[in-house]
Amino acid sequence: VAEYTTEAITNRIYEARFGILSGIDFVHNVKNIYTSNGVVFINGYKGTVKIVNMLGQIVFESFIESNTQIKLNTGIYSVLLDGKTKKVIVK
Repeated sequence: VAEYTTEAITNRIYEARFGILSGIDFVHNVKNIYTSNGVVFINGYKGTVKIVNMLGQIVFESFIESNTQIKLNTGIYSVLLDGKTKKVIVK
């Protein structure tokens, strides 16, 4: 059964365009990753975080140990942690 949610369609477009998400599990309904006022908030996570823009460029990569705020330009990003990814929109 085909999935026609906005997220499923966006994932397919992203995979077709960049080919970098194949085989990566998605982090769904994660409440500790969110955006507000140009900042990505990652709360309650300890480990390496990588943030990639839609061009596939790494814009942030660091080991974090506590609640973290990352200021980014407006755009769509993939936040990768523990081999999983979550797309976020920064406004």
